[in-house]
Amino acid sequence: MLFARRSDWNARKPDNGHEPVKTNEGVKVHYTGTRYEPWLEQHALCAMRVRNIQDEHMDGKGDADIDYNLLVCRHGVVFEGRGAYAQNAANGNKELNRAHYAVCALTGSGGYTDVPKKMITGIQDAIAYLRRHGAGWEIAGHRDGYPTQCPGDLLYGHVLNGSLDPGVLWDGGNHIVTDGETLGKISVKYNVPKDYIIMANPDELDSSGKVKAGMKLWIPARGVPLKGADPTPDDDATEFQPFPGAKWFHDEPNSSIITAMGERLVAEGCGHYTKGPGPQWSDADRESYAAWQRKLGFAGAKADGWPGETSWEQLRVPYVGQTPGDFEEFPGKEWFHTEPKSRIITAMGKRLVAEGCGHYTKGPGPQWTEADRASYAAWQRKLGFNGAAADGWPGKYSWDRLQVPEDDD
Repeated sequence: MLFARRSDWNARKPDNGHEPVKTNEGVKVHYTGTRYEPWLEQHALCAMRVRNIQDEHMDGKGDADIDYNLLVCRHGVVFEGRGAYAQNAANGNKELNRAHYAVCALTGSGGYTDVPKKMITGIQDAIAYLRRHGAGWEIAGHRDGYPTQCPGDLLYGHVLNGSLDPGVLWDGGNHIVTDGETLGKISVKYNVPKDYIIMANPDELDSSGKVKAGMKLWIPARGVPLKGADPTPDDDATEFQPFPGAKWFHDEPNSSIITAMGERLVAEGCGHYTKGPGPQWSDADRESYAAWQRKLGFAGAKADGWPGETSWEQLRVPYVGQTPGDFEEFPGKEWFHTEPKSRIITAMGKRLVAEGCGHYTKGPGPQWTEADRASYAAWQRKLGFNGAAADGWPGKYSWDRLQVPEDDD
């Protein structure tokens, strides 16, 4: 399983003094119960969302910690909440909290309400993990035994049809591939996802998963964190184009971002193009975007064809690069390792200070220093990165979102 420990998502220190839960009846499944914004599909932001939930529970409700034992994002990563053997605060009352562990899927009642395949695998992993730590065999929804809509009809359907049950748990061991075997057959035999077997055998298998007779493979245990698997995203991760800002479109830009936007509008059945789409913003783009806004339920002035942040994030325009304009292009990772002296470093430092990430005793100035690196690491953590992905060395993803001005005069 892909497992993000509390230290991986920078969890706050808990104040949970309850008696440990050594065994119970099983697991209750939850969802966030609020709108889950589409821009959170970027895995770089999943850890940030988990931290936000912890803040909501501790600061907003006065709870001892995040309410759930485990949380699962749409990318299949299991986040450690209160963890195993801990009494949760999510099921409704003390008796219910001790009778079942609580697993929360990061899907909501609005925005993203779907339950993708990777999330189902992650929930199975979470349940397998808890069964290895004393949970009983029951899988129920939050609404079972408590008056609530949680975990939503779609996710509750998976509770009812049994698709969240991890099945018989393999405890790990070697397998020698025989003639005619495929990775798919091996996966079914041990009830372990193919991706996990590939991750557990980096020297023997590539992403194709092709096996050959006589090959010795390690088949990992289900519900046990995979060794060497990093559940945190890399700073070079780029999935969807950030919102360029409303003003940018009014300047009638010529950009590959406009082409990518137009292609997504056509894919959504909202294209009003006689040719193209192309890179130059035009009335056809505005007409097409207005159709997208109406499809989302907007009307009147809110469906005027000028992109807004909410509709843009839901359109999920593929990432094509930094928004053209008065911002510095990413100089490349290697450039920072040369400890450069440049006005770009000054401009970067000022942006880090503006974002509340400055760790400077003086400056910032043009010479790259450890203070710059500490400040940049704070920015990476603010974006949701952890571990090696928040080491203070700039990556393209974080740089493009910092929007360092081209000229700092």
